[in-house]
Order: sequence, then structure tokens, then C-alpha cells
Amino acid sequence: MKHIILMISIFSVQLNASEIDSFTPRYLELEDSTEQINSKTKELIQTAVDESNEKGSCNESYLKRKVWYAMWGHSGEFRTFLSVEGPLDIFREEVRDSVFRTLTTQESPVLVGLSDYSNQLGTIVKIGPYLIGSDKFEHFFGIGYGLYGLHKYAKLHLNPLLSLNDLSDRYIFGGTTTGIISFADKTANFAGIRFYDNLTGSNKDFITGKQKKKPIIECVDDRFVFHTNRFDWKNIIDASWDEAYNCSDFRRATMKDKINEQIQELERSTGKKHNCPLDASKLDKAKEHWGPLSKQLINSRGHGSIRN
Repeated sequence: MKHIILMISIFSVQLNASEIDSFTPRYLELEDSTEQINSKTKELIQTAVDESNEKGSCNESYLKRKVWYAMWGHSGEFRTFLSVEGPLDIFREEVRDSVFRTLTTQESPVLVGLSDYSNQLGTIVKIGPYLIGSDKFEHFFGIGYGLYGLHKYAKLHLNPLLSLNDLSDRYIFGGTTTGIISFADKTANFAGIRFYDNLTGSNKDFITGKQKKKPIIECVDDRFVFHTNRFDWKNIIDASWDEAYNCSDFRRATMKDKINEQIQELERSTGKKHNCPLDASKLDKAKEHWGPLSKQLINSRGHGSIRN
């Protein structure tokens, strides 16, 4: 029961996840932050491993909780690292300058309400060729850990997890608050479940049923060993994390029409493609990776709406 309570509390502190505009900065020259983010991630995971080894006897539950806390504790170091105060080449814009600028309060209570206060969207970093919102790391390490806990301790299996993943984004983190149902968020959530489930290689993959041959952390002589050379964000992040490729749905058709109109204006002003999906073929690798789950996690048909 204490594990389930912990998972519910993790979901509750993720409510500050922010939206991003993946279209306006599409051709901005941003520095690729992959290596810097890799380095910081390895540093913090190593800290979690060291603290877990102080407890002794390779306690996997304790290790995974430490990794979650190190990577996405409520006021953790990784959050600051990904913020405008951090060392990365970050893009951040105001709502009034984004593709969301013509939305109404009725369409998007949070985004339009936000514009009356801080007027800032979330931050964006470049990982390889993709523009990734910093909120995706929150989904991966935070919500992913919550869903993993429900899988492990509440015994939720694949189909219930898929349903919960969809319902949480449709009614809690996206649809009800910002009006945006992000398939990229849902993909990052499931990638997070897989990360924690396969972290030490002691479990069979909950999707494929196969054993992880080279986990990033192994128990050797009652101590965890972190194989840093086995971790690279480029092996995790692909086009399905980028909202200009993995297209979002919107709560209302009016939102979809207004945002698409702003994207068309970008195309007229830049002479370049901005419309989602930028290149549907870039999602082929992600579809192969997720197999039959792709229908729930990947949207290559373009922006849609869940009601008129």
C-alpha cells in the first residue's frame, strides 16, 4: 500500500508540466545539447547508485526511488539544469508569440490563464535533429516512474497502463487543462516505464517479455555498478518525442483550426515546412520500436480534435 501511495503522490507533483511550441523555433540554430544532458544524467544516476550502495545488498526498489528523486525530485538539480538558468542552449517564448496566441480561455484555461501572469511556455532543447520540450524529461522520469510503480506494485499490466496513460493526458495533464493531448508526452511516459522496468535487467521487458541483456545498472557482489557507456539519450529519444513529428490532438476543433492557421502563417513567412508531421517517415523507427502500441503512442496523421 505504501508503494501505491507513493505513486499517487508522484502523479500529484507532476501537475506543473508545461506546454511548448515546437513549430515557431523549428529552424532556429540551437546547439545540440545531447552530450551535456548525457553527462548530467550520468552524474545524477551515479549519485543515486552511490547512495543506494550505502544501504547495501542491491535493493532495487530503493535504487529506483533514488534515481527518480535524483532526476526529478520536486526541486531537483536536473530541473534547474534544463531551465533558462542552466548551461544549455535553451529556447523559450511567450504565449503571445507562439502558435497558441489566438486561443481563448474556454479553449485552453491554463495556456490563456498563464499568459495573464508569467506569459512563458516551457523550455526547448535540441537532441540530435529533434526539438524536445524539457517537460518530456518530467514525463519520462516522473510520470514514467509513477506508472512503473502501478505496474509493479498494483499489478497493472499493459492494457490498463495504456488506458491510464491515455486518460491521464486527456483529462489531467493535457485535455482538461491546456486543451492539448500530446502523443509525445504519452510516448515519453511509456519510455519511462520501460526505463525503470529494465534498469537493472532483473525483469523481463513488460512489453516484449524479453530479458534486457545489457542493463545500465547491474548488481555485482552485492553492490550496484552503473555502466555509463550503456546510457545515451540518442538511444531513447527519437521523432516520437518531438511534437512537430508526433502530432497532438486538441480538445476542440476550433483549437486545431486556430493552431494550424498559425502554422500556415509560419510557412508563408519562412517558406519552409512547419506543418505536423514534418516528415512522417521519421516516425517509422519509433513505430517499429513500439510495435502494436504505436496506435496509442504515435500520431502521424496530423493534428486532430476529440470533439467539435
